[in-house]
Amino acid sequence: MPAAIPQRIAFWGSSLLALEMAAALSRAGTEALIVEPDPHDRERLSAILSRAGAHVALHADFPPLPYDLICDAGTLPLRPFPPAPLATLSPARTIPLALALDLHHLPGLPALLEVGLPETGTDLSGLSHALGASLALRQGISPSPGARLQNALWRAADDALLNGATLWEIDEDLETAGFAIGPYAAQDICGLEWALVLRKLLSPHCKNPITPRAYAEGRIGRALGWGWYRYPGGGGRVIDPLTEDMATEEARFAGITPAHRPMAEVRAALLAAMQSEARALASEGVSPETIRLAASLALGCPAALLPL
Repeated sequence: MPAAIPQRIAFWGSSLLALEMAAALSRAGTEALIVEPDPHDRERLSAILSRAGAHVALHADFPPLPYDLICDAGTLPLRPFPPAPLATLSPARTIPLALALDLHHLPGLPALLEVGLPETGTDLSGLSHALGASLALRQGISPSPGARLQNALWRAADDALLNGATLWEIDEDLETAGFAIGPYAAQDICGLEWALVLRKLLSPHCKNPITPRAYAEGRIGRALGWGWYRYPGGGGRVIDPLTEDMATEEARFAGITPAHRPMAEVRAALLAAMQSEARALASEGVSPETIRLAASLALGCPAALLPL
């Protein structure tokens, strides 16, 4: 018998992950609402959700209702919340005694819900069922294996860009090698904000300017029609030649002379970064099965490309 889905879940602020979860929960029958104090942001979010066909209520504050779960999206200042279990959607900010939720959802793959627990005994099967996601539990609220593997691949890809690789060639090469989706197309789905959150938390000393500049230029992700690629009319991805110009310019500012490298060499460097992070996870006691699941569902990486 399927687990009973949650009745009501609220989100404090918004991120692409919060919007994705709220939309998925509303389609499953959960009453999902987003609390956003700014009226202009509420109007913007309403338009995004309407385009996605999601029935999600937006409020200036929490209505006086019972909640099964309150999720902090990490985009607004912390505040006292109504009585309810709490979860954080941003690994860069943890609420004391909160769950830490990461939802990875790539085209053609089952969703993966990775949950960090402050203690055992929390039943999240209903939430997993409502989101249609495979559930992976971990102790503690540190970043999930999927998030760590994402960060490792994405940082290595940015380094390759700064040194002369071409963004869409990286995506095409990895997809030809067996990835369900390339790293930059995947970032457009997750949102570039998520890539920056992971970088701040897991690679705080990284000086690569590519992703921060892209985000500052307004490249938010596919949900808003422009990320690493353009999505005219909400359709499929279209190469944006300005990304190559941006990478070339940032390399010049950094005093780097870009050099063409064979894609096989670039691919080997990207896979090596993933394998290094996978070994670190294994050394911390994460099982090979969990690492493979995270690599598959959070990155679209086939098991054959990540030997453990």
